[in-house]
Amino acid sequence: MKGDVDSLDEANGSVSIEVKDSNHPDIWSVEGIARALRGYLGKKPASPPRVSGRASLNVAVDKRVKEVRPFIACAVVKGVTNNDETLKGWIGLQDRLDQTYGRRRKKASIGFYQADLVKSPISYTVANPNDTSFVPLGSEDRMSLAEIVDKHPKGIEYGPIISSFKEWPLLVDGEGKVLSLPPVINSNDLGKVTTDTKNILVEVTGTGAEVVNDTLKIVVTALLDRGGRIYSCQVEYPYGTQRSVVTPNLASKEAALSVDYANELLGTNFTPSEVARLLRRASYRIISIRGNILRLEVPCYRLDIMHQVDLVEDVAIAMDVNKVDPEWPQVWTPGGLTAQTDSVDRIAEVMVGLGFQEILTYSLTSRDSLEGRMNSLPPTDIVELRNPKMSTLTCLRNWLLPSLMEFL
Repeated sequence: MKGDVDSLDEANGSVSIEVKDSNHPDIWSVEGIARALRGYLGKKPASPPRVSGRASLNVAVDKRVKEVRPFIACAVVKGVTNNDETLKGWIGLQDRLDQTYGRRRKKASIGFYQADLVKSPISYTVANPNDTSFVPLGSEDRMSLAEIVDKHPKGIEYGPIISSFKEWPLLVDGEGKVLSLPPVINSNDLGKVTTDTKNILVEVTGTGAEVVNDTLKIVVTALLDRGGRIYSCQVEYPYGTQRSVVTPNLASKEAALSVDYANELLGTNFTPSEVARLLRRASYRIISIRGNILRLEVPCYRLDIMHQVDLVEDVAIAMDVNKVDPEWPQVWTPGGLTAQTDSVDRIAEVMVGLGFQEILTYSLTSRDSLEGRMNSLPPTDIVELRNPKMSTLTCLRNWLLPSLMEFL
């Protein structure tokens, strides 16, 4: 399952698994691993995830959020079985998704809240950093948004994502209570989930609708496997082509697999029924078998399935990859220089032979070198680094002469 077994403790009945940050985020939690293992161990596969109904919480999006962090998706999961270990696991899943799939919270970030304390409608809006305050998670002091970004550990880490904007995103419930400052920190009163919390509001905000909704699917299906029931929320946008969105969308998608293609890649001679049996082990539901083409249902949380080759990989895992006979590639291609590179190298060699000096300089330089020290150009639009490590390497050069002058 793309994970390495670190240790096995048979006495205590536990195994330690290092799960890689792969393109398979549904197994980044204990619940996801257990769900995937059911098929491989011959257990009855879990039923496809379903939404039990509509939650009483709705979300209204402020049009000013569009330029800052435009998308949000929410769901309420009720009746989860919660303890210290499960809570620690969910926080770990949240952090891993934030760091990888969410690109360190820039593309997407997750928030957990005590659903019973949140009043509808939730307002996803913006606020002046100095005019709004709340008690951030893990603190006892009320702080303004600006103070949180300047002083709170999470604010220092994630504040730069929003600090360049004049107004910052804010989640507020129907009674005016602050839920969070996305993507930085939750409030300490509504956003502090404990082992006593049975009904959880899950919220994801971000810059892309697809990544936001996919992240929500991964989280709520993990909570579903702990005995929870998923209830959807309605999000109302004042912009975009789809103004009213119900989240999460847990509908499965259909895919097709050619048995001939699978056999060609794996070097096997499987029949369509044999491939179907292996795909069932990998937790797929077979819709139909017509000739050598299988149509199957892909669970909503399998975000990694984009092509037939992804299905073939699951067939290989289900049959046991170790049973595939290794084979040397039939195509052998040597590396080499392109004709253009070879020509340039020959010209350089001739010029060095004639007494010229060949100078190799960095493509990165500084605005001072390009403009200030050259004393010849007005300020221009150049590509600059957001987080330069050296003051002398802050942007891409747009002409060569400054670098040559520096070398001279």
